[in-house]
Amino acid sequence: MSAPTPGPRCRCSRTPTGGATKPSRPTPPSPPVGRSRSSKPATARTPYTSRVETRIRHAKDTGIGRFPSREYAINQAWAIATSIAADLIAWLRLLALPEKLHGCEPKALRYRLLHVPARLTHGARKRRLRFPATWPWATDILTVFTVIRGLTPLRT
Repeated sequence: MSAPTPGPRCRCSRTPTGGATKPSRPTPPSPPVGRSRSSKPATARTPYTSRVETRIRHAKDTGIGRFPSREYAINQAWAIATSIAADLIAWLRLLALPEKLHGCEPKALRYRLLHVPARLTHGARKRRLRFPATWPWATDILTVFTVIRGLTPLRT
């Protein structure tokens, strides 16, 4: 059995008596928790910063922070799929959502719009997607579909 190794080395210099020396210049006091050195809160520095942080939080809620495997290729495919999902949700917010759903988190959007108990019916050579009238967000879903169908494609 080998002898134990010493712990990590301290980066400060030692005096001949073994005590640590003080820093050569005074350090400024650390800011309070949740605050930067400016007087504004860290989360409200600029509108751009708060928008970026919101988009990152939404991407993490979509699944970009949870990798399903130890294999690189599977995790790479997962990252691409969740990035596409985050982009689709961002475009859906921008183009089709009603005003009252703009501030919803991705979990709420999944519950209200994507996990709806709908029925696909066929008849008279048409397909219809029927939403239950008792679903609380049926009007919102119909509004989203109406807006999406009204979008004109770009011509190249």
